[in-house]
Amino acid sequence: MKKRSAKKLPSSPTSLRCRSLSVAIGKEPIVRCVSLVVRRGETHVLMGPNGSGKSTLAGALMGLPQYRITSGSILLGNKSLTKLPAEKRASEGLFLAFQNPPVLPGVSVLSLLNHAQSVGGNRLPKSDLKSYAATLKTAASRLGIEQSFLTRSLNEGFSGGEKKKSEILQLLMLKPSFAFLDEIDSGLDIDALKVCLHALREHQIEYNAGFVFVTHNPSLLRYVDPSYVHIMIRGRIVRTGSKDLMDLVADKGFAPFLKP
Repeated sequence: MKKRSAKKLPSSPTSLRCRSLSVAIGKEPIVRCVSLVVRRGETHVLMGPNGSGKSTLAGALMGLPQYRITSGSILLGNKSLTKLPAEKRASEGLFLAFQNPPVLPGVSVLSLLNHAQSVGGNRLPKSDLKSYAATLKTAASRLGIEQSFLTRSLNEGFSGGEKKKSEILQLLMLKPSFAFLDEIDSGLDIDALKVCLHALREHQIEYNAGFVFVTHNPSLLRYVDPSYVHIMIRGRIVRTGSKDLMDLVADKGFAPFLKP
């Protein structure tokens, strides 16, 4: 396959950063003083045992209201996102594929995508609707999604795999600069996982997107070539390194990173 060059947007920020970020749910501190830099085109893997704060960090970076930032900052380029709501961060180019996607009865996959496309005054002119529909059809086909799927209520009655494919379809259509992919392998069989990861990789190359895969399962990582791997324990990133860290987790679990 001929390698395609990334589609670059001149004004698009080249990095997403959090500085000494601490996050609580209610009064309980979950994330403690985390600093992280994700650049366009990079693939990061955030690993850790269940309950280590990985999903909380991803949700806080996305601006979900249940996660309260108690200290630190989030920067997109030189612009602070720390106090912006989730919808504003999405319009700035951030995306979160949920670990447990919400059910939206009465809102179809297609209508959600159409609404998201129109946010911020970006509604497509009628002359572009046919092209958009063709692009959506192609993206769905790449993921093995039937066209009838697009008219179903979002995640209502979806299998685990269908939910994940729906999240990835949204990413392919919305073209974010930075995406957090939380337990993206959950519910997908091995063949479907390979198809989805291939589509994500092609998209990342084409649009120079920065990806953060959030997982506790090292088996996913045999199909991902990360720029950096981060190990998160008890709300802190305790180690950052190369793909060798994934091999260590696959061999010995998270025990080497646990401290009394």
